[in-house]
Amino acid sequence: MRRLIPTGVTSRPVEFAQDTQPAPAPDEVLIKIEAFSPNRGETFLLEAPEPGLMPGKDVAGLVVQAAADGSGPPAGSRVVGHPPMGGWAEYAAVPTHSIAVLPDALATVQAAALPLAGITALRLLRTVGAVTGRRVLLTGASGGVGHYLTEFAAAARAEVTAVTATAERGARLRELGAAAAVTVSGPFRLYWDALPPPVQDLLIQRAGGEETARRFAGQVDLSTLAPQITCPLLVVDGGQDVIPGVTNGEPLARLAPHGHYLYLPHGDHLLGNARPDWLAAAADWISGALA
Repeated sequence: MRRLIPTGVTSRPVEFAQDTQPAPAPDEVLIKIEAFSPNRGETFLLEAPEPGLMPGKDVAGLVVQAAADGSGPPAGSRVVGHPPMGGWAEYAAVPTHSIAVLPDALATVQAAALPLAGITALRLLRTVGAVTGRRVLLTGASGGVGHYLTEFAAAARAEVTAVTATAERGARLRELGAAAAVTVSGPFRLYWDALPPPVQDLLIQRAGGEETARRFAGQVDLSTLAPQITCPLLVVDGGQDVIPGVTNGEPLARLAPHGHYLYLPHGDHLLGNARPDWLAAAADWISGALA
């Protein structure tokens, strides 16, 4: 069978290699992998991989061999799994306590993104305790864990305020149940021809080509989205975070029906140097917005 293994090369972090099909333990099922989901922690490990590293903790697919001890679902079951390692392959052996049978309505590709982020969000919520009727502030809310935690907390009838880097992400979290959104130092509009060459080069590298990067830059325009953001919205900008060709967040706050704007002249990119100056103000604004 084929497996993705680390190369230690930044430009090509993994490559296919031939490997033997895993032999499951008595309490494991053998899954034919149909989809897997990379996690940020795994990509960090790929930067300087240890010998024998076999990434892959989030998988979904079809049980082709049931567990010998009788635990777990039978062969032929569609499942999502959370193995300790080795999921970036055509087959994986997964303990039966780390799998769940998928309902027909849930696609395999969607299910593969559930385990690590979803489990982390659920454990965070359980650590906090009952949140019904309580106010919950989520920073960095637009990542995988933040998305699930927003949904879980909103479903538990908490008042959720989500802090994100862009208004688009804030709008998405609002759809998932957040009562208010805070966006920190995100662009309102991009003008490709005015962007500095290093910024253009970075966008080209991340987009996979100049044509795609130009198209992406042309789509970064929140003038249509802003009037549709009906939840309370606080936009925080830093005066030192100035890049030619980038319109910062003031128009977003002005065009949003319930937008508010906080400007910190000394704030740098993502306001990392000014957290004491805006976090307290943001907390006061959130309290007022949700009152």
